[in-house]
Amino acid sequence: MKILFTGDFYPASMKINNLDKKYVYGNCYHLFEESDLIVINFECSLDNEIPRIKQGPNLYLDKKYLDLLWKDKTICCLANNHSTDFGERGLVRTENILNQNKLQTIGTLRNPFYEENNIVIINLCEDEGGEGIAFYSRYLLEQIKNKDKIKILVYHGGNEGYPLPNQTIQKDFEYYLSTNKLDCIISHHNHVPSGYSHINDKFVSYGLGNFLFKNHFSNFGYFVIYDTDAKNYFVHGYRILEDRIEAYDLEDHLRYLNKLDLNYEWQNCWKIFSKLKYYRYKNWLKEFLNKNSDKDILNFFQCESHRNCIIDGIKNADYDNPKLEEIIKKISKF
Repeated sequence: MKILFTGDFYPASMKINNLDKKYVYGNCYHLFEESDLIVINFECSLDNEIPRIKQGPNLYLDKKYLDLLWKDKTICCLANNHSTDFGERGLVRTENILNQNKLQTIGTLRNPFYEENNIVIINLCEDEGGEGIAFYSRYLLEQIKNKDKIKILVYHGGNEGYPLPNQTIQKDFEYYLSTNKLDCIISHHNHVPSGYSHINDKFVSYGLGNFLFKNHFSNFGYFVIYDTDAKNYFVHGYRILEDRIEAYDLEDHLRYLNKLDLNYEWQNCWKIFSKLKYYRYKNWLKEFLNKNSDKDILNFFQCESHRNCIIDGIKNADYDNPKLEEIIKKISKF
């Protein structure tokens, strides 16, 4: 079986008028046709009745865009920070609409994971949503730990615009792989293509980048195709154009990321990034306090990556390294 994993799906952010899949996917179309299973991060709501008060946009998607997905073999991951943009009711309605259109869902109370034949795929995310229905404690991993099957974690988390994992995610992934006997971890949320590695011969992607989702962070991403029979992983880069995607060679960029030294560049780049990011976050927090916006403050602090960035940003306020600032610029905007 070939499983294709993609990043963030929100085509309303693009100028797509032609919903023909062959046009939108261009020279990447065959990758989807040849895959037995397609796993996407469905980062939006199909219901827009009651928007949730939050920091950041509430992402609504018209049902017409579902024509861009392969019915009967697409799994939509709903454990992400936008699935509850229109509350618990909006999430439930979104899941119902997807299922009615023969699109499977995971990452919710009703369907926490996908299990068929010799495959188990579980979807978790950081707690940025506030409603709670799509977000799970790690006890779910315990439920699949002893299954004699290929176990894959799809994780939504990290720091937006940062192409390396923060130190907490690195440690968490190592722990999940060893303790819960996982075979693979695929992650997204940072909106930029991040590196990948092998931990004890297990494949880990730290961020696929955007898929059909265009924003100011990056117009690049990559697919991971996992052949469960051969247990091989293939990486295919692409770039996002105005209304479609096309194959694009990211090998040099990903190779550069993968060669960065874990104990120096990764750790010290994080010190610089968290410091710079904290300055921005501090302005947001001042604005929230001035508006007495407790829900915004809660939404902001309950996210693990936001919280870690603030803590480490304060700790590293005096840290300075121009060389590493240039590395961050290079790997974020290539």
